[in-house]
Amino acid sequence: MANQGRAVSRQRVDINAKTKDFGQRFALRLREVMDKRKLSSADVAELITKAGVSKMSARGVDAWLRGTSGPKFRDLERIGRALGFEDYRDLLPQPAK
Repeated sequence: MANQGRAVSRQRVDINAKTKDFGQRFALRLREVMDKRKLSSADVAELITKAGVSKMSARGVDAWLRGTSGPKFRDLERIGRALGFEDYRDLLPQPAK
């Protein structure tokens, strides 16, 4: 899937790795997963939509990656599975310290 001729996602903002904000910690974890699997925002949006979560756009994923928005908790299990996790909790960031 890796960015099959689609537009590149918008520039990511810097997020402090020590933040306690869940949305920002989720953004960092999602970036890590996407980088490892070479997925674009459009790829993730497509996978999530196919998994049965409401229609997702690359812009929506970009908002998650900026930490300005995040998925609904009720959708986390399907999102985790769509991204290849057996246990969706592996997608979640580690607890803040």
